[in-house]
Amino acid sequence: MSDQYVIRLDQDLGAQRDLVTKTKHERDEHRQEYASLKQQTGIMNSEHLTKDFKALPSRKLPMSSLHGFSHPMLCHGLLSAPKLPAPRWAAPIGGLGSAGKPRPWGSSVASAAAAAVALPRLRARARALAKRSLKPKCLDPDMTYVCSWPSATDQVQVLWDDVWWNCEVLDIGLDGCRVKYHDGGDVEAHVDVSSRVRKPRRALLGEDSDVEVWLDDLWRPGKVRAVDLDAQLCSIEYDDGEVQEEVPCALVRRQRTVHEGSFMEAWEDGRWREGEVVEICGGSRYMVRFPDGEREVTRLREPAVPLYMLYVGQGYQGVVTKITEEEVLVDIGAEVWGRIPARLFGDSAALLAREEVDLGMQLDVWISGLDAGKQRLELTRFLGRVDLDADVSPGLARFRRYVLRTDRP
Repeated sequence: MSDQYVIRLDQDLGAQRDLVTKTKHERDEHRQEYASLKQQTGIMNSEHLTKDFKALPSRKLPMSSLHGFSHPMLCHGLLSAPKLPAPRWAAPIGGLGSAGKPRPWGSSVASAAAAAVALPRLRARARALAKRSLKPKCLDPDMTYVCSWPSATDQVQVLWDDVWWNCEVLDIGLDGCRVKYHDGGDVEAHVDVSSRVRKPRRALLGEDSDVEVWLDDLWRPGKVRAVDLDAQLCSIEYDDGEVQEEVPCALVRRQRTVHEGSFMEAWEDGRWREGEVVEICGGSRYMVRFPDGEREVTRLREPAVPLYMLYVGQGYQGVVTKITEEEVLVDIGAEVWGRIPARLFGDSAALLAREEVDLGMQLDVWISGLDAGKQRLELTRFLGRVDLDADVSPGLARFRRYVLRTDRP
């Protein structure tokens, strides 16, 4: 339809209609003919027609939804249009000629009376159509809905207490889903699918892997002895010899290659210098002690995480690097610093006064927006504010908001 547009003309104001298709080359000629017709009937003038014709694609009103309307532009013009004197020539209310050209103008008392009666009705129908087209579609609680994902009996993972647990979906409702946990058989209802449910993911762990386990509010080093990928559980042997069974894989991460006491190259004064890591500050920033005794928080020589490896909903512990009136910048170890809009905190002066956030402070953040092409990374401090329908990197697992549709026979 890029080279064509379809105009539906009223003939006898609702009695008989012809569907006229014009090409782009005939656009100006047809616009003039149509404007003259509407001027004669007092519906719209050529100025309104030109403006509304250009704005027509933005309304996105399908022809099938007009229910007999002459043209989508009537949604604009019928609402308010001054009456103008009839032009020298215009299509009579009786319609067009056989050649598609307007017949010579002729006065008709019956046609004028019909127009006077029909115009208020057409304006009312135009208002009703505009309201119906712009009104958002709401869910009817009396109807039966099904969702494209997940559905009953699907195996999913549910976020509870910062850990993803394997569950089975029992049923779906308008306010969420009801799931049964594999571990213990507990049943939970009203689970928000958009923020707490995802498809099962296999743990990237193997036997004899050096890992760290989140235990008692700190990361403890250990080694994987066995992995149950179906149950997403593993057996861990800690460095002190203690063995813990059935550890959720969500609480396990691969052991960092950088630790306190490591000697690495660090960026300082525009060049790379060798130094000793004395403190891990979070993200990709470390406190480094150089041979001359100077200490500085800086980035080590290790590849930053490219944006195409990230996805919306990922959580990180970052470090505040800059505070302005518009935003707070946080380093999570990616190619660029993440941005948190300052409106989520208040103004920057109040931030420092309340000590809610300060330079060098560690923050738990989640990725809420991602644009690898424009090198933009947006963060939030609250997982509930993550728009899980946002675009993410292709080929990577992502959260999905379930889509409802009417269950039709």
